[in-house]
Amino acid sequence: VEPLGDEFPLEEMARIYESFNANRPLSHVRSPLCWAKATLIRLQQPERKTWGAYRGADLVAYVSVMGGKEHWTVDEACCLPGEEDAFPFLFEEVREAGPREVEFLLPHDPALSHVIEAMAGPTTSEERGHTMVRPMPGGLDEAGLRALFAAPGRQHYELDNF
Repeated sequence: VEPLGDEFPLEEMARIYESFNANRPLSHVRSPLCWAKATLIRLQQPERKTWGAYRGADLVAYVSVMGGKEHWTVDEACCLPGEEDAFPFLFEEVREAGPREVEFLLPHDPALSHVIEAMAGPTTSEERGHTMVRPMPGGLDEAGLRALFAAPGRQHYELDNF
């Protein structure tokens, strides 16, 4: 695990993000242009810190947080399939970096939830009012749209806010 500084491996991060969220309702589809412009600018904010986990020379997971001295928000954590074991190491880096309080704005996902609970104890979930959707093959009717918004694991990431 190492910090991702000014040189973000955007292509690798994009591949990880898309793989981790390919079937996740409400996550934003980030085009290469989106990664190069909007996402990069947000990753470069002075109050944001991002760490990557590597297997050999390959980036396999990352975590990104926003915050100040006392309170940090973990608002994006993604991994490649089969690389979920990177999350404990990434979250430990966050804890060791020194915030007194950490908030997790992440999808309810077994790959993340059990690690968060192991670090922090029991957690609570809170609904938020984001309404981004991924394109759906064949479109959606009203019943499909309602099912999408009720689906477990749905997530809109803070890095996609305008």
